[in-house]
Amino acid sequence: DGYSIYIDSNMELRNLTGLAGLQGNLPGGLSIDNNAKLVSLQGLQGITSLGKSTDDGTSIYISGNTELRNVHGLAGLPGDLLGLLWIENNAKLVSLQGLEGITSLGSSIDGYSIYIYNNAELRNLTG
Repeated sequence: DGYSIYIDSNMELRNLTGLAGLQGNLPGGLSIDNNAKLVSLQGLQGITSLGKSTDDGTSIYISGNTELRNVHGLAGLPGDLLGLLWIENNAKLVSLQGLEGITSLGSSIDGYSIYIYNNAELRNLTG
């Protein structure tokens, strides 16, 4: 489906620090979905660019991570994202800090560039 990193439904996963050795460009998108105890994305800061999913055109998909508080681990992403930035249903997400290096976005196959929905603790889009 075109994702370089796909982390889904790991109910006991608390962190991504084991991925800290990843460096540079990834040709596909990043999907982090439904990891109930994941608190942060630390471990991904070595990624400097992402492509997008060939399935739907998404570059970053972060959804259903009920304990996720921030996206600081994506601070290594400067410049352009080729596809959609999709962040939804992360109940404790309070900040988008870590995404401030992104300067432009492509779009999904549906034409969306940013989709941010139902993140109950997110008070603003600072980041």
